[in-house]
Amino acid sequence: MSGAGTTRTDVQAAGEGGEAPAAPLLTVAFHPDPVFIGRRHVLPEGEPIALGRLSSHFGRGALDHDVVSRQHVRITRSGERVSVQDLGSRNGTSINGVRIGEQVLEPGDVVGVGPVLLLHHLGPVLAPRLRPCALVGASGAHARLLAEIERAASHRGCVLIQGETGVGKELVATEIHGRSGLAGRLVAVNCGALADGVVHSELFGHVRGAFSGAGRERAGLVRAAGGGTLFLDEVGDGSPALQASLLRPIEQAEYRPVGSDELAHTDARFVAASHVPLEPAVESGRFRRDLYGRISRWVIDVPPLRQRPDDIIPLAQHFARQAAGRPVRLSRALALALLRHPWPGNARQLRAVIEQALADVSPSGELDAGGRMAERLLAAGPCGPPAFEAAGGSVKRLAAELGVSRQSVYRWIEQAGIDLPDLRHRQGHQRTS
Repeated sequence: MSGAGTTRTDVQAAGEGGEAPAAPLLTVAFHPDPVFIGRRHVLPEGEPIALGRLSSHFGRGALDHDVVSRQHVRITRSGERVSVQDLGSRNGTSINGVRIGEQVLEPGDVVGVGPVLLLHHLGPVLAPRLRPCALVGASGAHARLLAEIERAASHRGCVLIQGETGVGKELVATEIHGRSGLAGRLVAVNCGALADGVVHSELFGHVRGAFSGAGRERAGLVRAAGGGTLFLDEVGDGSPALQASLLRPIEQAEYRPVGSDELAHTDARFVAASHVPLEPAVESGRFRRDLYGRISRWVIDVPPLRQRPDDIIPLAQHFARQAAGRPVRLSRALALALLRHPWPGNARQLRAVIEQALADVSPSGELDAGGRMAERLLAAGPCGPPAFEAAGGSVKRLAAELGVSRQSVYRWIEQAGIDLPDLRHRQGHQRTS
């Protein structure tokens, strides 16, 4: 609880709400036969498991390939320590694309056994059974997120969705609206894009003649969302005037159209989203405390993609099918690169990468058959010089290629400690030398 009458949830926390604690898992992240992708095996305490051609830990035939030895690799768990030992296999065992003899695994590491990639991570013992929805994923965090969406949908108060840029906050809002059973529609407004001079007119509408140029009545977004949901996207970027304007309609369900003497009432439900953590913004005075109290009756924190690596491949496959309009499959090299990338732009960036990779599809339907996108991802950090140089030193171009805003790219450059003018100077020197 974050205050009297306030419910706060965090879908990143494992084991909350009476759930079984997360266990060390191996999940099939890539397989030539997609029927095996997503299958998982819980690593038992103190009992080594041997994986090879005849093993059935991921289903009969999962590792039955010519390049996999009968006794290929041994994996041992002792408490939180998980170690991998190659058993003298003919073609070797790799971790994150590097051949190894014996090595300790960290969560997020990818074990290569022949053509198969196994993701080591923490997750629920049983894979969650989820009904199809716009939010795609297979992780325990994804299952908890959908459970919170279901609970929030039946709660008529305002919901605040927090998460980094690109995690899919609008999709979460759409799911909440869709499961609420409301007869009205979902109306979205980008709070950061509303200038102070038009805030009241955009939100509350105006009567005819309210100001110069108001030749007819306008309903406004609050009225348009009547019986449905008004989605306040990026509310943390809203101006002080916008923040003040939202207080009365959220708390008292009433507002006054511009130029009118009469109060109007609304039955719209309010769902807000912010990529900026609002509690620190309240403490620093950048966000109104009274408004935060009104919109945070139910808070959902959406975890970034890097904290749920077992969602990366299902999302990539989903984006590939959507963009291609036909069945395609990821190459092994691309799958490994996707799993190893930090994804600062989250699912939005992943979608942009997959759409670019569609330029390289083999006749058999293999995505990134030439390996160019895989090489680019493995060479680049969140915003390191290789990715930036590939964009010709243009922040605008890099942002477009990653599917994020220029502000996000500038933030990553600052966090990475990159001297942007110096980097551009060196690039110009290299082009002219």
